[in-house]
Amino acid sequence: FFFFKQKTAYEISLGLVGSEMCIRDRAGFITRSDLGPMKIPTLEQNFGAAPTGYVPGSGRGALPFTREEIPGGEVDRGDYSETVFDKWNGYQGSLVANIQYDEEDDQADKVYSKLDEYMDGRRSEAREKKMKGEIESARKKKPPVSHIFASCKKDLAKITKEEWEGLPETPNYTVKRKKYNRVMPIPDSIINQAINDVQYTGSIDSRVSGMSSKVPATPLTEVSLAKGQILNVRLAQAEDSVTGQSVVNKNTYLENLGISTAEFSQSETQDLKKARLLMRSIIATKPNDPAGWIAASRIEELNGRLQEARNILAQGCVECPDSDDLWLEASRLSPPDKCKSILAKAISQQPHSVKLWLSAANKETDQIAKGKILRRALEYIPSSPSLWKEAVKLEGPEEAKQLLRKAVECVPFCVDMWLALAKLETYEEAKVVLNRARIAIPTDHIIWIHASMLEEAQGVGVEAIDLKIKRCIKTLAKAQVKLAREAWLMEAVKAEQAGSLLTCRAIVKGSMDIDVDPDESKTVWLQNATDACEKGAIETARALYFEASNRLPQKKKVWLKFFDFERQNGTKEQLISRMQKALEQNKRNSIFWLLYAKQLWINGDVEGCRKVLNESKELLGNEEEIVLALIKFERQNQNIEKVVTLVKEGRAAIGSVKLWKQNILMEQALKNYSVARELLMQAVVQHPTVNQLWLLGIRLEMEENRDIEKARELLAQANKACGEQPELCIASAKLYIKEGSYTSARTILQDARQKYKSNEIIWLESVRLEMKADNIKIAVFLLSKGLQECPKSGKLWAEAIMLEPIHLRKPKSADALKVCDQDENVVVAVACLFWAETKVEKARKWFSRAIGYKPLNGDPWAYYLSLIHI
Repeated sequence: FFFFKQKTAYEISLGLVGSEMCIRDRAGFITRSDLGPMKIPTLEQNFGAAPTGYVPGSGRGALPFTREEIPGGEVDRGDYSETVFDKWNGYQGSLVANIQYDEEDDQADKVYSKLDEYMDGRRSEAREKKMKGEIESARKKKPPVSHIFASCKKDLAKITKEEWEGLPETPNYTVKRKKYNRVMPIPDSIINQAINDVQYTGSIDSRVSGMSSKVPATPLTEVSLAKGQILNVRLAQAEDSVTGQSVVNKNTYLENLGISTAEFSQSETQDLKKARLLMRSIIATKPNDPAGWIAASRIEELNGRLQEARNILAQGCVECPDSDDLWLEASRLSPPDKCKSILAKAISQQPHSVKLWLSAANKETDQIAKGKILRRALEYIPSSPSLWKEAVKLEGPEEAKQLLRKAVECVPFCVDMWLALAKLETYEEAKVVLNRARIAIPTDHIIWIHASMLEEAQGVGVEAIDLKIKRCIKTLAKAQVKLAREAWLMEAVKAEQAGSLLTCRAIVKGSMDIDVDPDESKTVWLQNATDACEKGAIETARALYFEASNRLPQKKKVWLKFFDFERQNGTKEQLISRMQKALEQNKRNSIFWLLYAKQLWINGDVEGCRKVLNESKELLGNEEEIVLALIKFERQNQNIEKVVTLVKEGRAAIGSVKLWKQNILMEQALKNYSVARELLMQAVVQHPTVNQLWLLGIRLEMEENRDIEKARELLAQANKACGEQPELCIASAKLYIKEGSYTSARTILQDARQKYKSNEIIWLESVRLEMKADNIKIAVFLLSKGLQECPKSGKLWAEAIMLEPIHLRKPKSADALKVCDQDENVVVAVACLFWAETKVEKARKWFSRAIGYKPLNGDPWAYYLSLIHI
């Protein structure tokens, strides 16, 4: 939107503008210069006279300037003096308060708000960038405490538990103001009154000894005698309540009573008193609530007043005779000789309480007496599974069988008792028991699974067990019982732990499609197998992989996961059988042929490997991967003639870069340089943009004739065909280095560094060039600059470690490990440091670590083999 200031009384000068000049050139047209200056008309000439009573600007809400101009009288304009003006809020009232807000005003506000948003959005990026820069600069000047101590926090992870517990406690350095007790002098009248009133009257609570006794007035100095009297009374009471003791040790009677001897602080004592008062009020208001009686007794027990707790519970049992928890609490706190009588009284009050019967049975040490109590309890409560289970545990096999037969009649919904009875019966009787259990509890899957396990124990085939599990799932579905997939897999794990592998596989097979989306089935099945393997359920995982491969036979990922699983957890025969099955399902996929042949080779079956590779070549034709595998296999078995034939046939049929390289390298190894050169020329004609072929030709020329000029010609042709590439620049520099022309090589590498700043190989070759030229300082400078461009380059860090003096190599290696601790080059450099210090075991560990990071890199293997053969 563009807004222009309105111009009034605009007068055109005598000069002409461009548009007027164009108009002037027309034939017969009179310009402004011919007429002279324009006369400005008045308002009356343009619009006529104003109507009577018209006030200018009244339509926009403006008011007249004088009172005489007000048509209806005076109007309050407000106070707009300096006393009520504020720089931020303006005057007290709005200058446009009397103007109506119409649609045009609303539209204008929307336009201006959109303009503000647009302008603010244009500046937001610069503002945010500026703000981030200010924050970063502020953090650099004054970093937060968390960043300062970040390294210290990382080191805390290495501290052992013993070191942590051995840290000294931090002393308290806070300055505390010393509190002074203000002492006011006591008036003489108070002192005289205390001397006259030196005696007092004390009494012992009747709850302590069961009697009330008044103590005569005693001086304050004899308070200790009163304490001794109270202690003697309590000891006598404790002696009466302890069974089997005629003499009570006054020093240990609290331990014999099982009361805590911990001393309470003054605040804890006050809390106990408050809690005691609260519990008494609860008991008084709700005497029929057993929880209040139990809480009150617990408080007294905590305070060491055991007899008081017993009295409270006895009173509570009178008030709440139907609370089994209250009776159990009373039996817990009562002496051993009174415990049985309390439980007997409780059972007489509540003969149908399972808790009371079980507690009474547990108090008995004689098995026969315990069995009698449980049988008596079953007469009152025949529908309690807990009582039946406890009674069965005490009996022998035959008696237990009789009890379980009666139990399943009284409690037909208890699965555990049905299963226990089936275990004690013979095979035929167990089948009858499980069938009865299935009828009694049609919604439980455990019975079906145990029936399958029973059939498996008798040697029944896989088909029958699979059919039984399928029937189980269908029956549960009809009863509208649906188990989650995780629950079925857990049952499969339990069956595996019980040794029923066929049942485990049947459960996995039957539950494969439960809660699984067809589009996500592969992911779900593989994740379930991985989880089962992590839990140690190997057979469950194997069953999951087996069923997944049967349902998705064309999925390569499923088979590869299955192969990895069998390599780690199975035998060689199992792995071979899985590969054969995968090959039957995917005969047109070369990866399965290669994996199968490789496994046969690892197992030592050379002829079998050759047979598989030849079959795959006949079936798939001249496929590059198969041909390369055959060449490698024959080369390992020293069958050179076969290798030559395969290479020539493969090159002629396929013509890929790999096969051309194989043919050239083979001829070079056989010292047939002329043939290799001819093959190279043919290869670069077919693949002119592959720099590896050109580099192979350069190496061939240098190895055969050491003809640098010829090699340089090939390099020029390579640059023309492939363009300038880092590998070609390095090859060119190496040619100049062999000639001894370090200056030319330095120039080429310098240009390459400018073009490929992040190429670590170019930086490394530049450093090694300066090392050969004995320019150590320049080499160090280039190395530091290369680490700035490639801060995570393991090769440059390894070279930097070796360039340092001997006493500085360890700190440099520590810096390198912080940046790239999993780089095989850095790890090899550290291992070489230990090797130089004759720390062979440490060097061996570090070489092994480097091999683990990148096993296909030959440098760690070479160093490791050199260390072993020393």
